[in-house]
Amino acid sequence: YVMAHAWPDAARCASHAPLFQPSAWTYEHVADLASWLRGWPFWIDLATDRSGAGARITHASMLGLRDGVFKETHDSELSRKWGSPPPQVFCVGHTHQPLIRSLNGTLVVNAGAVGVPFDGDPRASYAQLTHSRAGWRAEVVRLDYDREQTARDFRDNGFLEGAAPISRVVFREWQLSCGLLYGFMAEYAAPIRDGRLTLEQAVDRFLDMVGSL
Repeated sequence: YVMAHAWPDAARCASHAPLFQPSAWTYEHVADLASWLRGWPFWIDLATDRSGAGARITHASMLGLRDGVFKETHDSELSRKWGSPPPQVFCVGHTHQPLIRSLNGTLVVNAGAVGVPFDGDPRASYAQLTHSRAGWRAEVVRLDYDREQTARDFRDNGFLEGAAPISRVVFREWQLSCGLLYGFMAEYAAPIRDGRLTLEQAVDRFLDMVGSL
């Protein structure tokens, strides 16, 4: 989402830009790293034995940057997501929902998210993996941190002002540890683009609805 703003064909028309202001604001603050970030591989394979089938690490899955692994992902679909040959351990993120699953000899680990987990647990989430002669072992680690300071950081670093008004949806995601932006876009992107609602009105309505749930 962030690096899309570096692409020559990035959507910059007035009707689209406000919807992507959070990622645009972020890109402006990491633009000097753009070339380095674009050079990252789509996936990494770490061989742990002579077979070469060790750990495979990617953002969402081998099917795409936004094709993630969930707890409810069916076994037949999961095996497609880790690619070929099957790795011993498949490490992903993207969904912000931590999990550990095992299927046909492959250990699947979703690290969740350090900053904004989407499983209702506000603690930071990361995955710790250990390899030994016995194979792979995985653990999802949760850590408390100073959330009051983080709330101040949202304001003090200029994000809430610079990425407004949709930054309020992102902030609410962080407060609730629950994914909201996808639902907001699905419900309100079209009315905003065709002029039936302003972005400010849409954000107000959406957050009122979230607050009433």
